[in-house]
Amino acid sequence: MNTLRLLLHFFFLTILLLIHASILNAQVPVNDSLYVQSYQQMRAFYPEVHTGSQYARSQSSVAGHPYFGPNAMEFGSVTIQQYTFARVPLQFDIYDELLVTLTPAKGQRTILNPQRINTFEMADGSRFVKKKNVPGFFFHRSGFYREITKGDQSLYCKHYKEIKKDSSPLNPYLSYLEVKRYFIEKDDHMHLIRRKKDAYRILSLNRREIRPHLRDPKLKFKRDREAYLLLLVTSANRRSSQL
Repeated sequence: MNTLRLLLHFFFLTILLLIHASILNAQVPVNDSLYVQSYQQMRAFYPEVHTGSQYARSQSSVAGHPYFGPNAMEFGSVTIQQYTFARVPLQFDIYDELLVTLTPAKGQRTILNPQRINTFEMADGSRFVKKKNVPGFFFHRSGFYREITKGDQSLYCKHYKEIKKDSSPLNPYLSYLEVKRYFIEKDDHMHLIRRKKDAYRILSLNRREIRPHLRDPKLKFKRDREAYLLLLVTSANRRSSQL
């Protein structure tokens, strides 16, 4: 009896999640006039940016969603050859690394050609840029990295999702796990930062000089990796500007 109740509970929970997801995905109106204008301009100037492929999630049975940020199509911007198209509905599938938009004609999801896109910005302001000089990194894929800060030394984050197994009987067996990998760009080369000593070495920083700046915000590399690395890169850029 308890098993039956658990199954019924899981069934109704799944239905509610699907309904909630459909509501979220409908946040962008396909007849929005500014979007239609941007879409028409993009198709007119860069027709090859649309692959013509209709988008569908490759792992539809996995719990959660494969997107960066919320499970919703929201307005962002796309830059192609220094020309920016604003108010474009976007979702970034970071499992398959596909940038998805919405066609205004039928409201269908379609894939944007990553080879034609230089940068794009999501609704929350997260800016992703194309990077080509990242040798030996398995999850490079289409080459989009979130830009955290840019200067003589720059900091980027690679977002992707993996599928993990969950052995709990109360939860779906498969679910998405988001992974972040941080890179410091110096002299036009992207360096993967696995340990904090990698960052100090690449930036040529002295730990004793940086340690006082870490105490007040109480930053720890393992716990606050992005904030920690941002402080190091900012310090290195400040030093470069004084030379």
